[in-house]
Amino acid sequence: MAEIDASTHAAQVVAKLRAGFRAGLMRWPSARIEQLKKLAACVEHHHDDLCRALYKDLRKPVAESKITELSMVFTEIQLQIDNVRKWVKPTSVSNPSHLMYPLDSYVGRVCLCHAASS
Repeated sequence: MAEIDASTHAAQVVAKLRAGFRAGLMRWPSARIEQLKKLAACVEHHHDDLCRALYKDLRKPVAESKITELSMVFTEIQLQIDNVRKWVKPTSVSNPSHLMYPLDSYVGRVCLCHAASS
């Protein structure tokens, strides 16, 4: 019974996150950075639980879990935080001069995460 409640709760959380994404809440780099920082804090807070789960599922010792799993998660989160502004910065592209002169064109990037697909 608890498993059904947990999966129902998870489905509700996912639906809420997808609705927020569709509403444009993650459009701005500052919002993404804030969420990444919250994710890092959550992983840090549940560090022991994650190590126990890795041991239970994979028999992975705590030290190995820290090195091969958790440290990589923190590294990836930090990489995202450090680069998200650069990744979403519009990039200048060339125009066919006879069609668009003297205009400048830019390509902007938008996060099209899995959450937006359903």
